[in-house]
Amino acid sequence: MSQVPAKGVCVGFTSDKDTFPMKYIATYNPTKKYRSGNTLYKHFVENVNNKWNWSGMHSWQSWQTQYRNHMEEFDRRIRKYQKKNRINLGKTHNISKNVVCNIAL
Repeated sequence: MSQVPAKGVCVGFTSDKDTFPMKYIATYNPTKKYRSGNTLYKHFVENVNNKWNWSGMHSWQSWQTQYRNHMEEFDRRIRKYQKKNRINLGKTHNISKNVVCNIAL
């Protein structure tokens, strides 16, 4: 179950918090295609395999808006992370029943 704060409660973003979705996006959607779409962030917050306990700190719309508002910086950090971790941009992986994203295997 998601840990989205109660309606009306404002929880800010920090550069440390931006590291969470940056690593997720770099790994599960390494190319720029679909990075601004809804599905990526919905899956991120659903946290099906309980890998990202922090993903529920914000709604999927908030994470998506944060990416969109700081896209250039996110993309720069994503490229750096992918290079450091040798993430292959050409592979795909089914991360849920209905979502297929690019991923390095």
